[in-house]
Amino acid sequence: MKSQSLIADTTKTTLAALLRETAQTRKPLTAQQLVTRERGVLRAMLKNGHSHDDIATVLHQEQLTVSGETIAVILAKTSKKKAAKTKQPDISAEATLTITHDQAERITAEWTRLSTVRKGFTRQELVLAMQAEIDAALDAGYTFADIAALLATKGVTIAPSSLQRYHRAGKQPAEPVTVDTDTPSHKAPLPLQVPSPNKTSDMLAEAFDDD
Repeated sequence: MKSQSLIADTTKTTLAALLRETAQTRKPLTAQQLVTRERGVLRAMLKNGHSHDDIATVLHQEQLTVSGETIAVILAKTSKKKAAKTKQPDISAEATLTITHDQAERITAEWTRLSTVRKGFTRQELVLAMQAEIDAALDAGYTFADIAALLATKGVTIAPSSLQRYHRAGKQPAEPVTVDTDTPSHKAPLPLQVPSPNKTSDMLAEAFDDD
């Protein structure tokens, strides 16, 4: 049986000192670890209209070169839904990029802030913002179905009936606010009645007369 080699006491002392020194600084994260850890915040960003490139931009502000494509691949790996079996790009170089904890705190804080900011339009807001353009298309003979089909070519799916309803809603004038001019909203304060010196003297005299 091969005998176990022993480690010298001096080596143990050196290793202990090395470990103590190393433990004073937290181990850096990789880009993949940070994205995986903050996946809930990042999905909230995406739900609010931000893109994977927007997520990557926050990393770029810390001089960290991570692409939106890499962000998308990492998030896809953490998704509960089974992703389609397609060949994924090699993201190893960016995914293993080292991020200090100070950087991670700043990045996470900015991602959290952006996750509460909505970027873009709802379908109804989009229709209201394009009233003039929709009117021009209708005047040119196109129908709401034609316009809905055109929007679909750019990834905006909306039913022609919804498009028409949103468009007409934007045409309705706001109800006028009636103001009752006969009933003032507030009354002016009555002027303060300050008796004249003579009047004050007469009031005192009447008081003594009553006694």
